[in-house]
Amino acid sequence: MKILEFLRSLFTRTDVEVPMEGDHTGNAIGSKGDMTARKPEASHEQNKKRRLSPCQGAAFGQQDDVNRERQDQMQEQIIRNAQASLQMVYGVYGNTITMLEELETRELKKKKHRLLPRSEIEVHDQSGFSDEEIQGKLDTQLLILQTQLGCCHDEIKKNVKEEMKMLTLNWSSLREEEMLPYGKTDEYAQKLFGLLVTGKTDHPKKSNCSPLMGKEDMQETLGAIVHGQHKQTDLDRVFKNDPKRKAIVPKMRQTAGVDKGADRMMKERPDFEDVVDNYRTNVR
Repeated sequence: MKILEFLRSLFTRTDVEVPMEGDHTGNAIGSKGDMTARKPEASHEQNKKRRLSPCQGAAFGQQDDVNRERQDQMQEQIIRNAQASLQMVYGVYGNTITMLEELETRELKKKKHRLLPRSEIEVHDQSGFSDEEIQGKLDTQLLILQTQLGCCHDEIKKNVKEEMKMLTLNWSSLREEEMLPYGKTDEYAQKLFGLLVTGKTDHPKKSNCSPLMGKEDMQETLGAIVHGQHKQTDLDRVFKNDPKRKAIVPKMRQTAGVDKGADRMMKERPDFEDVVDNYRTNVR
């Protein structure tokens, strides 16, 4: 709602000033100077300009209607494009959560812990991928999310990042409620939160000796970004054809709130304390 209100405010201008009429010397009518003798002449000229034939008056009225219609169309187009961009961001964020939950499920199975519920987000079967490949997918999704956020208007980006920070802390709360030991899932949840805080994510590493992204990782990531650009074009078309369509936030798994997620985030990332505290419902 905040994002829509911001977009509509772009088209509400209250600061327009009407310039004063002036004579051929550049002096404004009503300014200091020899205005007494010139006032009748100026008024006569203004009256001449204002006398329009019925046809001319109708033409000016039609042009005003056309201009207003164009402005309305432009406003609606910008709003639809913004909704399409939001949907793309939500989609990438949702994909990141599904990979987080896939990694979480695998860790829990190894520890013979009961499996936690998953978010209601559609995901393809990942059973054919190794744990390392799932982590690679997470790294890719984080980079795509960073790229997609960079394409959003600053105010839209600010609002959606705030929303996703809250969702991420809320998602992590269930892990804290279950008193799960810290693992790779938490590491990636913190990477996701860190991206939303700083706007950047760490590049994946092929090994402890190589700080750079491997060639295969780079190709996969670039391919995914290009695919995302095509998907963005498709979304633009979908939202253009359906003016009433709104971006849908991923349906995350239910938890008791953000506080326990904030506690869990703080255990390993105390440098996030000032940010995390902004989302607590219980002030410490």
